[in-house]
Amino acid sequence: MDNKKGVIQIIHGMSEHKGRYSHFFKYFEEREWIVEMEEHIHHGNKKESDEKIGIFQNDFNKMIEDQINFTEKLREKYPDKKIYIFGHSMGSFIAQEHMKKFSEEVAGYIVCGSCYEQKILWNLGKILSNLLDKIYKNKRASIIRKLIFLNSNKKIKSNNYYNENSWLSRDIEEVKKYSEDKNCGFTYSSSFYKEFFIFLNKLYNKNEFQILNKDLPILIISGSMDSVGLYGRGVRQLERFYKKLNFKNISCKLYKDARHELHNEINREEVFDDIKSWFEKN
Repeated sequence: MDNKKGVIQIIHGMSEHKGRYSHFFKYFEEREWIVEMEEHIHHGNKKESDEKIGIFQNDFNKMIEDQINFTEKLREKYPDKKIYIFGHSMGSFIAQEHMKKFSEEVAGYIVCGSCYEQKILWNLGKILSNLLDKIYKNKRASIIRKLIFLNSNKKIKSNNYYNENSWLSRDIEEVKKYSEDKNCGFTYSSSFYKEFFIFLNKLYNKNEFQILNKDLPILIISGSMDSVGLYGRGVRQLERFYKKLNFKNISCKLYKDARHELHNEINREEVFDDIKSWFEKN
């Protein structure tokens, strides 16, 4: 274990699981890094029945608590190793909440496939999901999912394999794997969406970030064709948010033409090389 360079804790995104990060695990484990992941509750590889996958009942915050507790376990398990957090998509928002507790202890955060606050969309999502939760309780809220991903493929040109998930990656095989996996792309309950939008609307509270360690290394990465990051605009807004709060070690990179899942993109080796270099500097 002494030859290991450090620990990377992955916080995954919506409607997916550990298997979506196989390229990430392989690349970094081959280069003497320890890669760990605690999958979220009510997700496919948690061995729950198909009927329960995605069905939250006022326990969204447990996902955040689980990641915080997992970091504590990693600190006990690897007391002499630096710990880095890699948060993707929904996991990138959870990582930034996680940051409010660990800005002194964690060596750095990678915020991947993220965005700064979208007040109109997030408030609309909160109002609609709250209404649906009162009416349908814990039924799946497909209308909210459609709202979230309404324009995801808007700028994606069709090819010989094109479907509703094409916005995820230019790698057709990765899009196929996601589309054919019953533990990916599922619709959550209205309770999940309600709590998710409440969480998002509170996330970027300047006062909570103001008191954090301003020397904390933060790397923000996204594809220039990622709809979640508003094709780079929301990503640059996020970079400015941290810089305005006087965080001193902020790096941001947009990968030309890449889409949402950088770790499953056709240029993933380039992305991994950049992440490795960033680790080595921090």
